[in-house]
Amino acid sequence: MGWFGLLFAQLLRLVPREELAHCSGGVQVFTFGGSMLGPYLVSCMLELGHSYSVAYVCLGTFTMGGGAALLFHAPSRAAERAQAEAVEVVNRT
Repeated sequence: MGWFGLLFAQLLRLVPREELAHCSGGVQVFTFGGSMLGPYLVSCMLELGHSYSVAYVCLGTFTMGGGAALLFHAPSRAAERAQAEAVEVVNRT
C-alpha cells in the first residue's frame, strides 16, 4: 500500500459513505493540482520575460503560504478524533 492507499483509507474512516465520491474527488484535485498548474505557471512567467529563478521563487512562496495556512488552521472535530484514536493505538502497542 502506498501513500494514496493510506490517504483513501483515512478518507473511508472520516467521511460519511454518501459523501465519499465527492470528497475523494476534492482530495485528488488538491493532490494533483500543483503538478498540473506548476509547469503551466512557470511557462507563463517565462513567456512574460521572467527568469526561472523568479518563477521558482513565486511558486515556492505560494507553496509556503499554503503550508502556513494549513499549519495555523484550527483542526476539525474529525481530525481531532482521528488524532486521539491514533494516539490510543500507539499507546496500546
